Amino acid sequence: MEIKPIKKQFDIEILLEFMYLFILALYLIRQFFDTTMFSIPWPWYYEKLIRVLAFCVVFLKTGYGERCKDCQWFLCVLTGVVFAFSWISTGYEFLLDIGILVIGAKDIPYKKILKVYIWCGSVILTVAILGALTGCIEDLLYEESPGKYRHAFGIIYPTDFAAHIVYLLLAVWVTYEQIPTWGMALAGSVLTAFLYRYTYAKCSTIVMAIAIVGLVYEFLESKMRKSKTADCIRKALNWCFVSAFSILAAVTCWGMICYNEQSSTLERINRVLTGRLELANRAFNSYGIKIFGTPFDMIGAGGITVFRQGYNFVDISYCMILLRYGLLLLLAVIVLHTGIAIKAQKAKNEKLLIALALVALHSAIEHHLTELGYNIFLLLAFSCVDAPAMVNVTEHQLKEKRICEGYYSGLFLLGTFVFPYVISYGRTVVSILGLYENWRHKYFIIAALIGIIGVLLVIQTIKCSILTWGQKQKLSLRIKNLLVLEVILLAASISSGMYLVSRCKNRIMHRLDAGIRLITELKNTESFQGEIYVDDYPEIYIQESENVSRRILPGESAWNEDNVVLITRREQELQHLIREGYQFAELSDTESVYTNSEEAIQLLRQNGAAVNDCYSVKTSVDLQNIANANGLQYEQNEGVLIEGASHSLLHGPWITLHQGRLRVTYRLRLLSSSIEQGPVATVRISANSGKTIYKEETIDRSLFDENGICDYSIEQGIGDAEGYEFLLFAENDTTLWLEDILYGKVPAQSN
Repeated sequence: MEIKPIKKQFDIEILLEFMYLFILALYLIRQFFDTTMFSIPWPWYYEKLIRVLAFCVVFLKTGYGERCKDCQWFLCVLTGVVFAFSWISTGYEFLLDIGILVIGAKDIPYKKILKVYIWCGSVILTVAILGALTGCIEDLLYEESPGKYRHAFGIIYPTDFAAHIVYLLLAVWVTYEQIPTWGMALAGSVLTAFLYRYTYAKCSTIVMAIAIVGLVYEFLESKMRKSKTADCIRKALNWCFVSAFSILAAVTCWGMICYNEQSSTLERINRVLTGRLELANRAFNSYGIKIFGTPFDMIGAGGITVFRQGYNFVDISYCMILLRYGLLLLLAVIVLHTGIAIKAQKAKNEKLLIALALVALHSAIEHHLTELGYNIFLLLAFSCVDAPAMVNVTEHQLKEKRICEGYYSGLFLLGTFVFPYVISYGRTVVSILGLYENWRHKYFIIAALIGIIGVLLVIQTIKCSILTWGQKQKLSLRIKNLLVLEVILLAASISSGMYLVSRCKNRIMHRLDAGIRLITELKNTESFQGEIYVDDYPEIYIQESENVSRRILPGESAWNEDNVVLITRREQELQHLIREGYQFAELSDTESVYTNSEEAIQLLRQNGAAVNDCYSVKTSVDLQNIANANGLQYEQNEGVLIEGASHSLLHGPWITLHQGRLRVTYRLRLLSSSIEQGPVATVRISANSGKTIYKEETIDRSLFDENGICDYSIEQGIGDAEGYEFLLFAENDTTLWLEDILYGKVPAQSN
């Protein structure tokens, strides 16, 4: 009679655990996508719904949980109170979310939490990388030094991309014990070199390199116990690992408070940390230290490639938490992480202990300690942390492990060979379907998710088939069969892409006439010995001409080469190529070209193209949005109605622009005005919500033709900045339609 209630209790706990993990997955999906360049219109109720559901799960776990009567629940409640008070004081709702999720993770096996994080993060990060490489979203490029650029690969900043890689690798290492040490060390070494080469994220690169040392240490840790001296070293290191958060928090906060330019030691440390101590000290002097923090906006460099005015981003996690969220929350975060480390030490879980120490080190330079999209380890404070599984491996299991290792190695090599073709076809499909438009990002995400999940299912199916089919056959023959299946799968994938491109080819060929004509003329020019690359519709260009080369990273292949021609969409602003000495020209209404080839420049000029050292991208302002921002009437076939000075454009589109000479053209249609002679309107280029005025000119009544139409252009040299505004003020009772605002870059000496 007593078994049924226990079973019912057990079933409820399993159900609540599943509900928590599902809610955590929904929360992490939003967190990960918010760090990408995708434009996703999230429903306004999304975060609120997740918050309510998470609270309900915590409430139900408290009521039904068999293990919810111990002293840990007091610590859970205390943690929730601290996060709640910090949220009330600062208004940052995500702090309340973290508090609820930390409590909800109580008694859930830590590996389940990490697996949810790994799968959500790795899939979304893969989608972002594919989006950046196929041109769906921008791969932000930051110049580290002349000729050396940092890639963000679809994430809002290169260091954020590198941090994703670091945290995901640590989570994989802790979770999947079956991955051999040599495999993790090899992956870590490749990723370390990759991060240094393409992101130049020094902190993440150093942490990744130390993680490789940690892999070796964990592998040798059991052997160190046999030697008395080595065991003492092991115990000392473990103490350092457990105390890492406390030590690093104390050191960084002390450095923030005591920083002074006169101190040569602190100034040297500040230079090594790229000015982080100085920024933290400036914030400390401005806001001070409070129990529950001081809310303030942090202006960083993510999401755009120009330097934001008023940069004040506090990167050091411990300093940022102390100033922004409060002393009590910093203490809570340190106690929670230290508690996890103590539990890991007691369970002899060296992997988790080392991973936490690396998180502590990473947080001493970067700001991700309280961001669950990066540091998922925070949720393990009250979870079940046990020792790594020690399973006696049989000969049969060892053979299966070798088969799987051979399978994944072959798959990796095959993927490396195929990847350039995947990206090339991907860029073509993105161009054909116009997926680079913000409102179409969701279609790219859906297609990429379906493709990734499909590939994973096929890989898993083939692996299972190889392990079960033909077990009497020799291992070498089974691996050979495996490779044959992979080649068949590859051929089917490429055939699908070729079929899609061929079906759409005839429909868009007329848009590529100018580019194909340029390639043909270059091919017939004996002196041209360079390379031709295409960003837009590369596979169609390759089918039309053998001279087009494939590449993966946008613009990268051409930077340090001579005689290069890069054909791309007219809207592409590849200003880094202009800095490298490339010339720009418009081929047609849809195509443009960047080149440093003298032969290509001569051919372009012979065909009447204007070649200059400026990317002359012409873009229309979204009049619907600008009308909404100013509370003005908008009609699709007419434009924005301007009625006197009180109903003019007081707020602009706040566009981010790079250095160059800007031309803004206003297309106006005059309806009525009492002004017969003299200015009827004023146009202005400004920034910072009108505080900085770059140029202002008046439009005279005489400039309007007999139909009341006027195209008025204003030019001004600008620097890298965000928030440029194109304003228009009508004089007196003047009424007119603003039909369009067209802006673009022009050569420095424009006619």
